[in-house]
Amino acid sequence: MIANEHLTHVLPLEVHKDSWGSVTEWKVVTQGGFGAGRRLLKGLYPPDITDFGPFNTEEEATKLADRLTIHIKNDWPEKRKRNGRKRPK
Repeated sequence: MIANEHLTHVLPLEVHKDSWGSVTEWKVVTQGGFGAGRRLLKGLYPPDITDFGPFNTEEEATKLADRLTIHIKNDWPEKRKRNGRKRPK
């Protein structure tokens, strides 16, 4: 799976609120509905992110979403180009 071909399934990242009883958690999810995680850290120089949530505040989750969005838009690897040589049969 080439990352740039599937950006529509990832971006925009969304911040979701989960509440049950007196507990409220905030998390970042992809457009496809999957939780943010290490698989989004592609490229040569991914940001150093150790905590992907869930978070106690919306602000923390929004900061993660913004940071990942910038990384995905700027640093995800491009599709590799072939060098034009054909394999011998």
